[in-house]
Amino acid sequence: MTIIFYDIPSATPEKSWSANLWRTRFHLNYKGLSYKTEWVEYPDIEPHCIKYGIEPTSNKPDGTPFYTLPAIHDPSTGIYLSDSFKIAEYLDKTYPDTPLILPNNTHSLQIAFSDAFTSKLDALWAFILPVANTRLNPASEVFFRRTREAAFGKKLEDVIPTGEEGAAQWAKFKAALGDADRWYAKSPGPFLLGDKPSWGDFVAAGYAIWWKIIFGEDSEQWKDIASWHGGRWKDLVDNLKEFILNYKGVPYKTEWVEYPDIAPLCKKLGIPPTTKPDGSLWYTLPAIYDPSTKTYVSDSIRIAEYLDKRHPETPKAFPHNTEGLQIAFTEAFTSTLVAPYPFVLPAVFAKLNPPSQEHFRYQRHMGKTVAEMLPSGEEAKAGWAKFESELGKIDEWLVKGGGKYLLGDKPSWGDFLVASYLIWFKVSWGEDSKEWKDICSWHDGRWKTRLDNLKEFILNHKSIPYKTEWVEYPDIEPLCMKLGIAPTHKEDGSLWYTLPAIYDPSTDTYVSDSLPIAEYLEKTYPDTPSIFPHNTYALQVAFTEAWQANLTAPFVFMLPLVHSKLNSASQRHFRRTREVWFGKKIEELTPSGDEAIVCWGKFETELGNADDTCWEIDQPSWVDFLVGSYLLWFKRVLDGDKQRWKDVEAWHGGRWKERLDNLKEYLGDA
Repeated sequence: MTIIFYDIPSATPEKSWSANLWRTRFHLNYKGLSYKTEWVEYPDIEPHCIKYGIEPTSNKPDGTPFYTLPAIHDPSTGIYLSDSFKIAEYLDKTYPDTPLILPNNTHSLQIAFSDAFTSKLDALWAFILPVANTRLNPASEVFFRRTREAAFGKKLEDVIPTGEEGAAQWAKFKAALGDADRWYAKSPGPFLLGDKPSWGDFVAAGYAIWWKIIFGEDSEQWKDIASWHGGRWKDLVDNLKEFILNYKGVPYKTEWVEYPDIAPLCKKLGIPPTTKPDGSLWYTLPAIYDPSTKTYVSDSIRIAEYLDKRHPETPKAFPHNTEGLQIAFTEAFTSTLVAPYPFVLPAVFAKLNPPSQEHFRYQRHMGKTVAEMLPSGEEAKAGWAKFESELGKIDEWLVKGGGKYLLGDKPSWGDFLVASYLIWFKVSWGEDSKEWKDICSWHDGRWKTRLDNLKEFILNHKSIPYKTEWVEYPDIEPLCMKLGIAPTHKEDGSLWYTLPAIYDPSTDTYVSDSLPIAEYLEKTYPDTPSIFPHNTYALQVAFTEAWQANLTAPFVFMLPLVHSKLNSASQRHFRRTREVWFGKKIEELTPSGDEAIVCWGKFETELGNADDTCWEIDQPSWVDFLVGSYLLWFKRVLDGDKQRWKDVEAWHGGRWKERLDNLKEYLGDA
């Protein structure tokens, strides 16, 4: 049954525009679930949700329920659900045979990433919200203006910063996105977890699409953002384009069929065969079934013809009566491209499941085994050069169009044909293969560009021996400078020598800062337990920032106690630096009376927020050690105020004590 997705429309050609709603649209497309969109204008959201029993996602400042989209209705289970994260959890649980949005128990890391990423956008709102208002339909525009002007306390037209202030705020936005870029840079692939997208990618890409749609693809703002950080944000959108919308926007779901099952399935369902060059019948995929007309159609050209006729209101595969020309182009393309097959078929064979491998081997025998197909030596050089030449001939045809696509600004059948071959080459050989890199470099990189244009359619823990050397606060900087240990940076960009630091005599390497140390250990000792399992580095770094930004209340209680526990040399240094930061004496930091009660209650709330996002997994990782280090700090420092530590132990079902207890085996000589 088809899921109903409730979205807010805009007056833009894309119609779907909101960053938060793009998350759910991504989820549905990524999972290949059949769905249709029902559009709800802003002032209609609350009555719509109340009518269908869709729960509010939060409360307004006055305590009344706040109803928001996205929301979905799944007729197969009868459920109505709002909140993009809850929807993601529901879809993963209800459709476990589809790609997971929250894989490997990363729920906590992903939601922390979402918070951390969103926190980087503070400087953006004043630029984009006034423009967003102009992209809405009249009914929503009135609602949006009224609510946002109330929030800003001024007219939307007066919100956008200009002049030096505007330049400074835009630079601040760029710098903040740079933090997120550094998280992504640690991933081994284009997405947070490597080669496959997950919740955090859909959050970031949802924002990026929002910027692109609201500012406009040709705007200076979007061009600016698209150029930042090596094109990171444009690339993220491009890498996810296949999950934005199918070209026609027609809901569909995929059923997978192994090679040997194709003919039996087609015969069973009455799907007509295509024809081989010798005139014999041949059952092939793709094929579709349209339940609205109870029609089966096979062969990609016939499917395109059917969809153009059945859905005339959608973008045409054969615009301007070009069907005859495009079919001729198809034959010219496929007859020109012959050289790559001996190279690509063995690679295809290696990627198939066993049932399809056997069928593939039998059907593609070519008078030799699959392994014997692959040319070598001079034959390989000549064959590969011929392939480049064949693509060169096709490239000459394509550049005659002078536009982004075969027929100009909009894609059509011929573009999809070309892209399907390019995707086949890329997937078969692998994105990092020499073969694919060759193709990407040929003909001024136009093959990669063409595919990109069409993507929317398509320590103790490690058991390493160590010993501890103790360094007093005032000795940290001299020691680091003496040993050549690199400084970290303060928020103002100035250098700052800090601990922890390690020296590894096996590589003669000094490393400072806990995160670079973790990275170093991960890389240098790959046969030990991973600190960043399942390619979760970026998510765990984002969790770190979210955790530290959330936890502010305890420091006024902790720092005076920390000071009292230090040796005299470190006490003097600690007092001098902290009193400069706070502008008062250490002894004056600790609140008392009602202020202390309120502040301690805030600390409990902050830990409660963090408790909601703590990662539950069988093996400890970076964030467990991060949380554990804070808990151990609280315990050691608060032992002079045992009631406060007992409070922390008792909060949230005793989970903080339990989390620290779970890490006892990793305390080493601490």
